[in-house]
Order: sequence, then C-alpha cells, then structure tokens
Amino acid sequence: SKFHHPDNKAFEKPSFAVANVLEEVIGRLGTAALVFVEDQVYLNDIRVRYEARLDLGREMSEFFAAFHVGGVTFHQPINGNEMAQLVKFLGSYVGNRPTLLKELAEMGFTHIELPGVHRFLKPGETQREKKDATIREVQAVAQSAVSRVMLQATQDRLIDLLSMRKVANRLVDAQNSEVVELETQDSANSTFTAHCMSVAQVSVGIGKKLGFDENQQADLAVCALTHDLGYGMREDGYATPFERHGSAGVRSLIKRRGFHESHIRRMLATVDHHEPFKSPNGHLPSLFARIIHAAEDFDNLTRFRSGAPHMSPTQAIASMSAGANTEYDPLVIQAMINLLGKYPPGTPLQLSDGRFGSSVSYVRTPETFAKPLVRVIGIQGDRAVPTEETVDLALGKISVIRPLDSMGVVYG
Repeated sequence: SKFHHPDNKAFEKPSFAVANVLEEVIGRLGTAALVFVEDQVYLNDIRVRYEARLDLGREMSEFFAAFHVGGVTFHQPINGNEMAQLVKFLGSYVGNRPTLLKELAEMGFTHIELPGVHRFLKPGETQREKKDATIREVQAVAQSAVSRVMLQATQDRLIDLLSMRKVANRLVDAQNSEVVELETQDSANSTFTAHCMSVAQVSVGIGKKLGFDENQQADLAVCALTHDLGYGMREDGYATPFERHGSAGVRSLIKRRGFHESHIRRMLATVDHHEPFKSPNGHLPSLFARIIHAAEDFDNLTRFRSGAPHMSPTQAIASMSAGANTEYDPLVIQAMINLLGKYPPGTPLQLSDGRFGSSVSYVRTPETFAKPLVRVIGIQGDRAVPTEETVDLALGKISVIRPLDSMGVVYG
C-alpha cells in the first residue's frame, strides 16, 4: 500500500498468497492470532522469526499502533480478494481502534478482532503498572470481559485470554483494597457474570491466604472467571447442560494451542471444579479446581436463585465447614474461613448504635476476624439502600448486636 495505487494488480499475487497461508494456519490451529509486541511478532503464542536486517516486527507494530491496535486475530479464512480489500483499506486508514472495528464490521469482517497495544516490562520494572480503580470499576470491567469470552465461546471462536489476564491483574490489585464487597447481583451485565466475578474474588483471596504470589493469583483469577465457559458452548444448537459444561469448556480452551503451565491449569480447573475432594474413584482435582469449587459453592449458597438453597454468608460457611475433608479440601476451607471471617462480605448486621449495615471487607488482621468494615444501610420508604458511609468495627466504638438472616441486602 506504500508503493502501489489501490487499483494496481500488484496487490493480487501477495494477497492470494497470504490468504492461502491464513487458510492453512486456521485449518491446523483453529484460529490465526497475530500479536505485535514492540519489535516482535507472535502467531498463536509462537514468535515469528525473520531476517534481523529487516526490521519487520517494529514496522508492523508501529503501523498498527497508529490505530491503537496490537494485533489481528482471524477466526475464519478470507479469500484473496477479501485480503486485498483489507490491505488496501488498512493502508489508507486514519483513525482509532473503536472506529476501525466498526468500519471493518460494516465491511463484513466481523470475524476479525483487533486487540489493544501490548508492551514488555521496561528494564528495572518488576511489577505491572498499578491501576488506580475502585473494586466496583474492576467488577464492571471483569463482568464485561466474561460476557465477551462467553460470546466468543458461543460463536465457536478463540477465547481472548490475553485481555482476560489483564482483567485478572486488575482484580488482584483491587484485592489489596480494604473494601472488597462481593458482587451480589447483575448490576453490570447478568447474574451469570456477577457469579463469575464473585467466584474470582473469593478464589484469589483464598489463593493469597495459601501463599500464592501475584502471578499465581492472576492465573487463578483467569481460571475462576472462565470456569463456567462451557455454558457458552452449543450442542446441536442448544446450551450445554450442567453435566457436560466442564468438558465443553475444555473444548473451547483447547482451541488455543500450546501446553504451557497456565494453560494446563485453566483446563484442569474447568473440567474438575465440581469434583469432590475425596472422590469414589480416587481422583484428586487440581489445587485451582479445589479452590474454585469452594468459592463457587459459597457464592451459589448465598446468591438468590429460584428453587435453589439460599443461606446467609455465615450459614453457608458453617454448612461448607461440615464438608471439609470429604466434599472440600480442608486446607482450602480453613483458608476461606481465615479470609472471610466471622461476618463474610455481604453479611447483613445489626449494629450497637441502632443502625444496620452489611460487611464489606475480608479479615484484615487476626484481631479483626470478627470486626469487619461495614457499609451503613439507609432506609428510603420501604427499601434498604446502601450509603457511602463505612464503619470500622475494629475501632471498638461500635459492635455487632447480631447478624441478620435476611437475604435482602443488595448493592447496585
């Protein structure tokens, strides 16, 4: 496009050549994901090597960075004429990534995705960049990401785990905040995505209690956010039933080639997250699966679902503790208790000053096991409405009279 007019037939031969290679790659690997990171180019996680004297990697990165794009993912082949059309369009395009995505969709290229720009850590940079966001903002972003990968699963496309990992990093950072109020309803997207978000929050907290470093916590967060991916898959046009959603999720994940440790963890967590700790056949689920199993059951027991058991957080912890060493890994259950405390996040409480509230923090220190942060609940007419006021019971000025059995405290 730099040297030829768009109508020049010189576009034809290389366009058809690239289209043929693309068809072969997708036929073998299921998808073709080109990723540009500074001066390097990757195809489905494999680095592409080229002559050192040709600075092709940096040239491609800089070209697409002008649109705030860090790669191109093809979910199905395109023919030579379509490839020529795409190259000519990109060669003359001026604009940003959202507009580019919209225009490509209007041209019929709905099966092409354009991820954002990526970079390597700078020399001396030991941690990822911290994002200054509230837990609510992180919850909203995470739920949107879950919705996106579920749609990708439904369309039988490659799951965008790179963007999911970025969300997981933000979730790990947000867990360091004192206020961690668990997502309790479908304020951002759906009950399903809120469920995945809560499972991820509790799972990461358990992992931290078990001594996981930040990278391991982020791996665990990705597994938890995608543990029910199989529900997005279709069997003869219908949603996958509960009995097969684990194996269906693995079929979706395995489209991404490669067997590095994180990928294996994701597949094992997806297929095993409903398996009991002590199975009749002697199978021991992976550690990530055992953590997600406990976190998911806690959320299922405390989230209102028509026709399903419904408990207060304190009742749920007591019930699950009875299953330690049979249904659940006892070390995981102990870590979850140490994390959630006497009044887990979401527990409605009556306070000694006559007000009502709901706990919104994990255990911060051993001394605060029964003294969480509490968000005060106000009354508007016949509705209980959360306020912005929080009370720290660790200060000793206010105490808990009793936890309430009511399940009606909902944030949103």
